[in-house]
Amino acid sequence: MSGNTAQVLVVESDADTRRLISRLLQGIGVQSILVKDGETALALLDGGLMPGLIIVALAAPELDGYSVLERLRTDTRFVGIPVLALSHSIDPEVIRRGLHAGADSYATTAYLSETLLDRVRILLAAGRQAAPDTWRMQRTVALDDTTDSSGEEPASPDEDTPQGGATTP
Repeated sequence: MSGNTAQVLVVESDADTRRLISRLLQGIGVQSILVKDGETALALLDGGLMPGLIIVALAAPELDGYSVLERLRTDTRFVGIPVLALSHSIDPEVIRRGLHAGADSYATTAYLSETLLDRVRILLAAGRQAAPDTWRMQRTVALDDTTDSSGEEPASPDEDTPQGGATTP
């Protein structure tokens, strides 16, 4: 990272969305590193890139965002980097799955301009507050605090579900 400029790695297959995210981040003084796929992102990280935040699209033509999250959360070099999951979907199950996979927050592309900068500011300022051994507890608490549309308590997270970090608003 050069100087005090925060770096954000953006993993998004859609070129228009990448450009929009880059413009939004540039407007708040954040440097974006844009890649179109998960393989390229992981290669940059393996090569030593340590951004302050990673924004990863969950849907991708090859290595999807869920797989990228799983790799990030199982590699001790990257557990301290907060991740914002990005999706076209507002389906609660897609959001839940992204958070279970290890995302620290979630944004939908439908409201990208309205929500992205607030989430980026929060995640860059807070970093990844949770230590790896507290992820399960925090994820379970966060998910148990929600109810489904019927008003019933949600099922407990699967023990086989990849661990993730603390959620942020």
